[in-house]
This record gives sequence, structure tokens and C-alpha cells, in this order.
Amino acid sequence: IHRSGAPGQPPDHGNGYFDSLLWHNGVQIRAEGYCADVFTDAAIQFIEASRNTPFFVYLSTSAPHTPLEIDEKYVQPYRERGLNEDTARVYGMLENMDDNLGRLLTRLDQLGLRDNTLVVFLSDNGLAQERYNAGLRGLKTWAYEGGIRVPCFVQWPQALEGRKEIDQIAAHVDFFPTI
Repeated sequence: IHRSGAPGQPPDHGNGYFDSLLWHNGVQIRAEGYCADVFTDAAIQFIEASRNTPFFVYLSTSAPHTPLEIDEKYVQPYRERGLNEDTARVYGMLENMDDNLGRLLTRLDQLGLRDNTLVVFLSDNGLAQERYNAGLRGLKTWAYEGGIRVPCFVQWPQALEGRKEIDQIAAHVDFFPTI
């Protein structure tokens, strides 16, 4: 973990997304690589070690979040499409998050765990920067839909019907009592 909203934010000032100072089981360590990759690697290692018993993994990538730090290989394709720097960086961070989620799901498949594993993917709030917002009004910290509507996908092949859309209002705080 890091001890802030994202690496580099107070009280984690001076830290960053690359080679971050993190905390592992109460001990501060210097991680090597991009923090979302490091967190995903740790989640996969934990799943591999726990595959024969029920397990719980909470994987928070810290991205996309300011400061908008991401490898240039993720940013450049969005710059080439004419997007402004902040949007190119956010989309690059989203692509990295997508790559990491793909790695995690692939490993669950390889271990034969995907069908009986509940996977929940969601965000905590709407957009922080001005960019495409599907016509929704507001941004992060606003009570309008643009500030609170987020993607949420739930998958558990053995227990839940697939390809179902639910239009009831809910939030992350509703998962604990439901699960």
C-alpha cells in the first residue's frame, strides 16, 4: 500500500508511481516498477499461494489519479490522436489498468479459478479532469451524475447470470452487506 490517495499526494509527498516507497505488512519497501504493475503482481502471487483455500483480494491500482504519471509508451498513442496532455495521460493510465486486469483474469483462468471467483470492478467517483463524460453533468466531488456515476462490472460465472444490466442506484458501500 501507499498511505495516500495516490503515490506522491500528502502525506506521501515526494513519492511517485515509479519505484514507489510502499508498505508491505507494516514494513516500508522500495518497489521496482510502475505501482499498478507492482500491485497486480502482488495480487497474482497471493492468488497463486491461496488458490486451494478461499481468498479475498482488494486490488486498488491508484490509477487513473493525479499525479498523472505513466510510461510514455502508454501516453504517445493518445497524443498522436490529438488529445491534450492530461487526457492522453489519463487514457494511458486506463490502458495500463486494463492490461493489468487482463493479466489477473488470465491467471485466474490458468489456475482454473475464474468460474468460481467473484470479481468486482468499479471506481470510486467520476472524472477529475474535463474530458468525454457521456453527456453527464459534473465532475469528481459533484453530486451530479458526472461526479458519482462510475463503471461497475461484476462477474462470477458459477453463481451469476452473465450479460445482465442492472439500473438500480448503488455504490461501493452496498457491496459489503450484499456479499
